Amino acid sequence: MRSPYYSRVADPDAGLSSEESKVTKYFVTDESRIPLSKSSQQSDRLQIESVGQEYIETNILDAWAVVRNHMEEYRSNDSPFRLFLPTFVVDKDSFSQIRNHDGRFEIGAQHVESVIRATSELNKLKKIDLVFLPVDNEGHRFLLTFDLKYGAVTMFDQKKKDKIIKKSKIRKGAKIANSIVAEMLHADFGRYLYGLDHIKARNIIIAELEIGEYEWQTATLRPYAGLILMRIMETYMGKGMRNWDMRLDSNGVKLQKKLTVLCKKYAATILMSDCNVLKEQVKAISA
Repeated sequence: MRSPYYSRVADPDAGLSSEESKVTKYFVTDESRIPLSKSSQQSDRLQIESVGQEYIETNILDAWAVVRNHMEEYRSNDSPFRLFLPTFVVDKDSFSQIRNHDGRFEIGAQHVESVIRATSELNKLKKIDLVFLPVDNEGHRFLLTFDLKYGAVTMFDQKKKDKIIKKSKIRKGAKIANSIVAEMLHADFGRYLYGLDHIKARNIIIAELEIGEYEWQTATLRPYAGLILMRIMETYMGKGMRNWDMRLDSNGVKLQKKLTVLCKKYAATILMSDCNVLKEQVKAISA
């Protein structure tokens, strides 16, 4: 059922519902895993618990992508069709210019194909308006979005905007700057769209990478960076950042309070999602 009245965004100003309060107290054994249908994604107890910690497991970002893709089935006809990819973990050797660019491209292409090949509706991304790609660069997480409808590429980072570093030969073994990783993934995704003969391929290829500035950014790595990425994935609908509101505060005390609420709401959302094949078991134990 598609409806504009179906809420797909958690309200950080609202308290926990009775169901959310019960579910967040749910624990499975250390050995148990929570399989999500329509994918090979599985999360265990400790990974679910990381939603309430400073460093959210990459596994949970991937589980969140599965849940968000499932929730797109409920979007209204006026909402953009969004596609959420699993986290791209940077391999320094593959991204080094010492290696062949084709090798790096193939890794990126396989990353996209791992999601779209399972669903005919996603074939060649023809119906997709907005693609989300979380990136893990040696523990630092940021998010890239490719707006196929408006031909825009945006980098979301919890750190304050850094200058885009001019591309140069990367020393083998050295960490690659986040902005360079973003530019490379931008180029590879544009090339991928070109190979699909996508109508927006040229727009994405020539688009300038936009690095946003937001009230909640800091010069240093902020705790709950992974949670903020989950919030962006939940709330961003494209069309640029001017009219976009994550409903988070720059005030540290208020921000911390809202993030604490979101931690529990997001854990409950994953556990109670229809794509969690153990949903009924969770409901029974937490009742």
